[in-house]
Amino acid sequence: MPPTLETLPDDPTQLKHLITEMFGTVQQQGREIDKLRHHLEQPLRQHYGPRSEKVDPNQAELFDLPEASPPSEPVLASGPVLARRTLGHGRKPLQKDLPRRWIECHLEEDKLPCPSCGTKMTVFGAEVSEQLEYIPASVLVLEHTRYKYACRACEGEVAMAEKPPQPTEKGLPGPGLLGHVVVSKYADHLPLHRQEEILGRQGVDVSRKTMCDWVRDVAGQLRPVTKAIFEEVLASKKINTDDTIVPVQDRCRKRTR
Repeated sequence: MPPTLETLPDDPTQLKHLITEMFGTVQQQGREIDKLRHHLEQPLRQHYGPRSEKVDPNQAELFDLPEASPPSEPVLASGPVLARRTLGHGRKPLQKDLPRRWIECHLEEDKLPCPSCGTKMTVFGAEVSEQLEYIPASVLVLEHTRYKYACRACEGEVAMAEKPPQPTEKGLPGPGLLGHVVVSKYADHLPLHRQEEILGRQGVDVSRKTMCDWVRDVAGQLRPVTKAIFEEVLASKKINTDDTIVPVQDRCRKRTR
């Protein structure tokens, strides 16, 4: 039975406790009302809401066809209704072996107190969603420090540590950069002048002529592989070739085929 003005306590603590209980009861009743309203609106929306594949009665006049009859009202089954299976364009799940970075989202401190009773709320679960992000390739400088050693006893011997094996002698690019340039040019069809612009946006000034020398050096390093492929092709009984005609320029600057 709800309290009246005559039965309200005079103690502020009891009065605050009574107001908190009434506030929680009102919130609970509001949620129940929203739930009941949702259940009542569902059949009304299905019965009177818009439906797909409606036929305009005037559409038959375009082709001199008999007037189409309006769609009949759906008959509600008395038994249990099975949910319709919708064939949507489902999103493919992301591969589990992709690198991941975890971002945790917590409530702010001022939102932790419970609106109903004021008690500080605690974590009881989490909802995880995935987002695919792209991190642009980065360029860094590797500084090779080769320490020198000397014999302090006789002062007659000096030695210096060796550098790791390099793709090109005294060359500037590392193996990763060389592989990126070659794959971008021949696998991704990205010309060297575009790669020059991409590296320039990252603060690296490398001309296309220099990268052309890099491609030449990589071709020399891969010569044993190309030789093995050549021998494997010649060892087969049948060789398929591409006879597409390519226009070339002869020494007299004339177009020929």
